[in-house]
Parts: sequence; structure tokens; C-alpha cells
Amino acid sequence: MAQASKILFSAPDTRPSLQQAARALYEVDLLGAYFTTVALGESGGTIRIAQALDRIFRTHLAIELRRRAVREFPANFIRRFPYWDIPRTLLSRMNVPEHIVDRIHHSSLRSLDRHVARNLHGFAGVYAVNLAAQATFSAAKKRRMACIYEVIALEIRSYIQMLRQEFDSYPSLFPGGTPETLDAEQHIQRCDAEWALADVVIANSNLTRDTYSAAGFDVGKVRVIPLGFPPAVPDDMFHPPEHSNPLYVLWAGNFSVSKGAHYLLAALKSPALRKNLHVTVFGKQLLPAEALAGFEDVIEFHGTVPHTQLFAIYRRADVLVLPTLSDGFAMVVSEAMSQGLPVITTEWAGAAQFIASGENGIVVPARDSEALAEALASCAARPERLRAMGGAARQTALQWQWSDYRNAVARAVADCLQGQAPRNAA
Repeated sequence: MAQASKILFSAPDTRPSLQQAARALYEVDLLGAYFTTVALGESGGTIRIAQALDRIFRTHLAIELRRRAVREFPANFIRRFPYWDIPRTLLSRMNVPEHIVDRIHHSSLRSLDRHVARNLHGFAGVYAVNLAAQATFSAAKKRRMACIYEVIALEIRSYIQMLRQEFDSYPSLFPGGTPETLDAEQHIQRCDAEWALADVVIANSNLTRDTYSAAGFDVGKVRVIPLGFPPAVPDDMFHPPEHSNPLYVLWAGNFSVSKGAHYLLAALKSPALRKNLHVTVFGKQLLPAEALAGFEDVIEFHGTVPHTQLFAIYRRADVLVLPTLSDGFAMVVSEAMSQGLPVITTEWAGAAQFIASGENGIVVPARDSEALAEALASCAARPERLRAMGGAARQTALQWQWSDYRNAVARAVADCLQGQAPRNAA
């Protein structure tokens, strides 16, 4: 197929969901190029050098670099523009304050956006994500190109409102003062402009779509395509663990305000509950150190780990907890369920649309530490219930795999190129 009939895919990173969307286009011969910041080939020279250095110095550089490896489509499609993202990544690893890292991150998004806008010649359309599409879509419209817009986060006003509410209730969790960035209004304006320019909007959950609808956006051009579940653990490997005493409660991802970490801490103030469970955190700890005082006996913190290791951890845990306040999807939910691990989460995780509470997981109200404590106590008191929920979670995962997601994305893009109206997927 000639390049003039293909799609330029623009993504600020190589997270699994974006690689899967690009693979969807590659599988139907629609992918023309994948513009991003930092990306590596799975077997490229950079990772091979890192492996050699790891053997000499006993470091883990290759593991870190593999986070940016492209596995879902050939590396020759990649077009790199890394100039802002390299310092952002380095500063993030150095524990520089999050607001500084965020500022550089948004500079990286705008820089990539402008770069892509200058390289649209020869493509039939462009696929871009929120906060990195305004210049691209503006230039694409002048060329009468199709504009496919993926929103990977909740509507930004709802996110800001959430932060304000938490700041009003728990100001000590925000040592830098007000949680709002100086660029908040600029981010809102960018998202508004991108939405207006898009021909079709792909939302990763009903929740994501609904936050835009609540903010007054026209959701008539939205196609809801939930992210896919990873391959479910095979039958011969699915052996739910004998539940430990205390209960092994897993947290995967940032331990932060937006993920509701402080509500878990509030739930764990119950002495009776603390006797019956132990929480292990794999991810970045973003709460003030003072907030964790007194929880040393019940929470154990580890750093981030590669996905390959995390999936093995899912299979050893008893339950995953994610009392999130703002997650367009929350892939840790779908990942855990695919490994037969039941999840306790809130209605503010987009993936909660796959959970029938009490059957294949538990959904508790957001901002309700008492309900969270009750759910955890129930799991500790009836561990056999978790085995049944884990099996049901795995069955749910089998019903909507990444292949189903890719088929839906490919149809959405093809329909957009042909001028057809959006249709929802799962």
C-alpha cells in the first residue's frame, strides 16, 4: 500500500497500549510511521551494550531501557525526537520534585507535537494523543487529512477538581502548596482545541468518555474502545496460591494522592485489620514521608519493576488494591485480572467497567476509607472467596484480549478514513 494511504502515528512514549494501537494499524497495513520521543528496538545495539555493562558492573541498566523497547511492530517504523524527554527521564530518576518533571514533560509533548506537524507530507491521516496533538491536527486540517484522537486520561477539569478537593481535605499531602500547576489553563485550552479538531475520538473506557460528556464536550464522535487484557495465564499455569496469613495485599504503580494511597493508609489505621494483612508496594512512593509514619509494620515499599517481573508477582499475591481517584483505565487492574488476581478498586478506574463487584473483584466508593477497610477485612476473613473471584477475573480477561482491542482500533481508523460515524466496541 502506498504511503499516501497510511497513517502517521504520534505518541509521546511507547507504553503498551499505544504500541498495541500502532500494531493494530500495522496488521492492516495502515501504519506509515510511529513518531515518538525515546524508543528502542528490543534487540537493538543500545540494549545489547547495556547488557554488557550490566554483566561488568552488576547494574540493571538493560532492565530500565527495556521499558522503552518496541515489541509490537517492526522498529523501522520508529521516528525518534528525544530532546526533551531524555532530561525529563533523568530528572525523574533523580527524585527531582514532580512539578519540575511535569513541566519538562509538557515541554516534551509540545515539542513533539510541533515536530510531527512539520512532517505530515505523504500521509492520509494522523493518529495522536491528548496534549500532543494541537499543532499536528491544525496542520493536518490544512492538508485535509483525517485526524484520529486518542484520549488516554480523564478530562483535565475533572482531574483538577479532584486535586483541589484532596488539597482542601489533606493539605499536608501537598508540601509544595496548591496542587494546580501554572500551566493548568494552558493544558485545558490545548485539550479543548484538540478535541474540536479531531474527526474521531477514541476513549479507553466509558468513564473517560463520561468525564468529557460531563464537561460539555460533544461525545457524538467518540468511540469507546477499552484497553485489552494481556494474555491470560494458561490453564496449566493457573494455580491460585494458598492464601497467606497475613493476607498478601499488592499495590502496583505510583503510591500517590491521585491513586488514593492516603485512603489506604486511613483504612490501615484499624489495629484489627493490620493484624490480618501486609501490603507490598511495587512503584514510586510519592506521598510525603511524614504520611507514612507508623505504618512500617504493615507496608513494605519496593521500587518499580519490569512488567515481566510484575506479572509473576501478580500470581503470588492474594489481592490487588487500587483505591484510585482518577484513572482513565488503570492497566494494573486488567493485568492483575489476567493473572487470576482479584482487584479492589473504585468507580474512578475505567477498568472497573469489567468488574462485577463481589464476583470477579470488588468495587468500593472512592474517598471512602471505611468501605475500603471493610472490603479488605472481608478478604482476610474469607480467603477462599478470593480464589473464586480470581478464577472469575481470569475468565473476564479471556473475553476481551489485546487482539480484540486491535481489531476495534483498526475498524475505527478505517471508518474514519471512509467518513463513517463512530461505533462503540466492547
